[in-house]
Amino acid sequence: MASERNKLTCVTVLMAFFFFNSPTTFAAKPARMVPTEPYKAVTEFCNKRSTSEDREFCIKVLKSHPNSTSAKDNPSLLIIAVDLGIQNLTTTEVYMANLSKNKATNATLVLVLKECIPCYPASIGQLRFIPADMAADPPLASYDALMASDALISCDNSFNTRKIADGPVLSRHKIAKAYVQLCVDISMTIH
Repeated sequence: MASERNKLTCVTVLMAFFFFNSPTTFAAKPARMVPTEPYKAVTEFCNKRSTSEDREFCIKVLKSHPNSTSAKDNPSLLIIAVDLGIQNLTTTEVYMANLSKNKATNATLVLVLKECIPCYPASIGQLRFIPADMAADPPLASYDALMASDALISCDNSFNTRKIADGPVLSRHKIAKAYVQLCVDISMTIH
């Protein structure tokens, strides 16, 4: 009888073991996907901008990047802003280079463009340092962004000195500066 009882106990223990260790009994339930508000990080950062013009520019620029819908924090926004800034500065540099080679371009404007064009690769180079520096030393990323902004000052000075008010060229330069300033502003929020 003891042997039958041992068998019954053994079978009961084994059944309990298999029941409680069954993959369907205590299977990990998939994490409930909580939808995050698209553009939440963009909205939170941009709404802190001081003027409505700055807020609109910030939202328009950052939302134009496909990764901005899932950006979770300011470091991810900075990566997006750097990417967009590099794109904008590159196209502005190409635009200025083509305009400087155009025979119909005003001679004074050509001088300004020749002084401005080298500022753009310098600014782009500084922006390229930001992602790695942000990971290693966030204050250094802020410094990179400030240096990218400073690289464009010579171009500002050239426009001012020669009193060039050429709409499209100056407008594009101001937009490029706004992209870099966005990088500066975001980088200053990362510690």
